Amino acid sequence: MSPGRKLVHLLCCLLATEAICQSPPPIGAWREYLPFNNALRTALRGQKVLCATPYGFFSYDRTDRSFARLTRVEGLSEVRVRTMAAEPTGARVALVYRNGNVDIIDGDRVRNIPDLMVSRVSGDKTVLSALWRGSDLLLSTGLGIVVMDPDRREVRDTWRPSSDGSAIAVRSLAWRDGVYYAATAEGLRQAPSSGANLADYRNWRPAST
Repeated sequence: MSPGRKLVHLLCCLLATEAICQSPPPIGAWREYLPFNNALRTALRGQKVLCATPYGFFSYDRTDRSFARLTRVEGLSEVRVRTMAAEPTGARVALVYRNGNVDIIDGDRVRNIPDLMVSRVSGDKTVLSALWRGSDLLLSTGLGIVVMDPDRREVRDTWRPSSDGSAIAVRSLAWRDGVYYAATAEGLRQAPSSGANLADYRNWRPAST
């Protein structure tokens, strides 16, 4: 087992122990009994280890060895988490659900962005991966790349990096040295991350080999 998988396994075991030992909730209050032993995504931010599971989110502080967790009972919008993306230079964490709904965790606050989920656009709105770039959240979907503005809680743009501008499945998106790389159904395509209108499919081209 790799060191990363061992760490995730250890965290899940510790969380299960913590959940068993915590005191019962007050009379009339809800308490959830959800499994946290299946990690979808993990991230390290300073002394905190962040982890998304199919049913929620938790963090582990390596300094004081404390856990903090979030489920629908504590404020999340859904229970069927698909992926997670932690803001590289900030404290925000995006949780993306299987139905396209998005929660932004910012400290003790959870802000919901349902725009993609409730959109009437036809096609596959499944989110396959998520990437923070600056203050934007870029979602790779079955329709293309959906650009969300978490500050304004809205979808700001849609990029379709196909050869003809039609909807295209994008499995993942990466950024390096001023260039976006999109893994699409037509292969790897690239575009400059600044100085170009990426909603125009003509600015995307097959990646250099």
